[in-house]
Formats: sequence, structure tokens, C-alpha cells
Amino acid sequence: MQARRKAFRVETMDRVTGRAITHVNGHHATHNHDEIMSELRGLRSMVKPTEQVAHQMIDAYKSQIAEAAKLKGELDLIHEAINKTKQEIATVHITGFEGPEMARVTNELDAIVGGTESATETILGGAEEIDQMVQTLMARLKDEQNQALASDIQDRVVKIFEACNFQDLTGQRITKVVATLKFIETHIVRMMEIWGGLDAFKDIETSARWVAAQPWADKDRMVVFGGSYGGYTVLIAMERWPELWKAGVDLFGVANMTTFLQSTSGVIREIFKLEFGDLDRDAAFLKTISPIEEVDKIRDPLFVYAGANDPRVPRPESDQIVAALRARKVPVEYMVADNEGHSLARKENMIAFFSRSGAFLESQLR
Repeated sequence: MQARRKAFRVETMDRVTGRAITHVNGHHATHNHDEIMSELRGLRSMVKPTEQVAHQMIDAYKSQIAEAAKLKGELDLIHEAINKTKQEIATVHITGFEGPEMARVTNELDAIVGGTESATETILGGAEEIDQMVQTLMARLKDEQNQALASDIQDRVVKIFEACNFQDLTGQRITKVVATLKFIETHIVRMMEIWGGLDAFKDIETSARWVAAQPWADKDRMVVFGGSYGGYTVLIAMERWPELWKAGVDLFGVANMTTFLQSTSGVIREIFKLEFGDLDRDAAFLKTISPIEEVDKIRDPLFVYAGANDPRVPRPESDQIVAALRARKVPVEYMVADNEGHSLARKENMIAFFSRSGAFLESQLR
């Protein structure tokens, strides 16, 4: 909507009272009035139409939006760099700030600093362009309303300069890096829960608590049972929710992701690399999802079964868990079938397993 321009009294005199005729010192003043009106008409022709001014302001806003889009692109780069540091934070959680892993973390932080510097330069460049356009616009504007609006834009440009602290870019970058580190420190527990695999096993806790709440279940004598990946899940469940279980049964479950992957090769290695991670690149992460790393949290009795010739999950995986629990005097019974692989298929072994595990559980659930 166009702004209505104020009509000055001298312009309305002609319309309201007809031609104003006065005498000054006995002389007719009509000629002076005509000169005044002529000058006003000349000034009016010099002022650009409101529509043209509005178009100029729209163009200025479009320019600001374009600069904001550039800034978003820079911020996206920072976001990507932060995402790449997730694995490094897992490394810090396990190994501390030492060795080559620290160098990797430093490189990622350098990426954040680089992204921040680029974003800051983009902001400053855009702000300077906006400031120049506003100055040009103010020189062309004559009415107070549009000049005030242009002045407001300039004030906001000044605030951008102040926020960027362009006189000390290095100090600003350091502040941003420190803020990032504080964020990491504050949320490290939550991030490790996510990246450490807790969410992947959340259904275990949910299911167990649902079962415990049913009238047909004895919540004080619950057992977690599984084989292969299920055996690995048994170990995870007993470590992370020990209050839920009375005992567990683990059949050829993975205990140590590092030694487990080291025992594989060829196609199997490539498949597991995609599923669990790379031995070199993801070494720290693999520790966070290895039951052997937190085996001291297992406090309930455990029955362990392994096939001596298992090509999928080699027997040493079960050996590690059994040795660690026995060292802490946690009740554990270990059955190794000499003529089995990644299986419990032979009738005599099935009879032996169910007999031994049943007797074990009977003794532990009393």
C-alpha cells in the first residue's frame, strides 16, 4: 500500500481559499505564491515515485536473503564437520586425548575452525554489501519515513559487525571452538549412549520390563537366553540392565568385536565391516559395543556354550567371557562341544546342553 504523502499548507491554499492574495507593503503577493508553487512542483518531480523506492527496497531484501543462503551453506559445512567428529568423540571416551587418535580429533576441530572462519567472512562480506546499498538508498530518499527504515537497516548491519567481532576473528574462532567443546562435554553421556549402541538394544529392556509386568511371569526370576547374535545380546543385556535378570544363557555369542573381526577374512570380513565397522578406522567404536569391555558389570550367573570348530564365532570369544567372570567369582558354567561348529545340531549335544543348562538354571533360580 502506498504511503500517503503529507500535503503542506502552502500547497492547499490554492484549493481551499482560491488564489491567496495578500499585500505586503502595498504590493500584490500573487507572483510570490506562484514562484513557491513552481519550486514545490520541481522538488516533487525530483523525488522518485513510491513504487520505484519500494522496488529498490525489495531488491535490497532479496540481496540480504541471498547472503543468508550463502551463510546457510557455510553452516552446513560446519554441521558436516561436527558429524565427522562423532567417531572421534567415541575415541576420546575410550582412549583419552593421547596418540594418533588425538591428532584425528584435532583435525576435525581444525575443520570446524576453518568452517567458522569461512562463515564469518561470508557474513562480513554480505554485511558490507548491504551497508553500501543502504547508504546509496538513503542518498536518494527524501521522505522521513523511508529514510528511517533505511536507517534501521544500517543499525542492524552494525549489529552484525559487532556480533562477528571482525576486529578479532581469531578470538571469535577460538570462542566457537571452546563452545563446541563445552557442548561435547555436557552431552558426552547421551552421545555415547547413542553411538555406543544402547539405542540398538533398547528393545531388550522394553520387552523384559513388559514381561516382568505380566501376571504369568516371575519378575524376580527372569532369564535372558540367546545364540550367536542372540548370545551377544545376552551379554549386552546382562551388562546394561543387570537388575532385570536372575541368570543368562549365552550360546556362541561375540564377546570382543575386535578379536571377532580379526578372526574373519574375505567376503565375511567385508560383510561384517559394513555391519559393525572397520578394524582400523572404527577401533574405538568397536570397543564401545564389545561386551568384554564392561564385563565387570555382569553380576548374575551365566551358562556359556561354544562349538569347538565354530568358523563364524570362534571359541576364543566364549573363552574370554568365561575367564573374565571366573576371575571375579561370578557363577559360570562352560560347555564346549568338540564336534560342533556354529551350531547345536547333534542329538547327544542337544541332550547334554539342555540337561546341563536346565540343572544350572534350576540351581540358580531357587
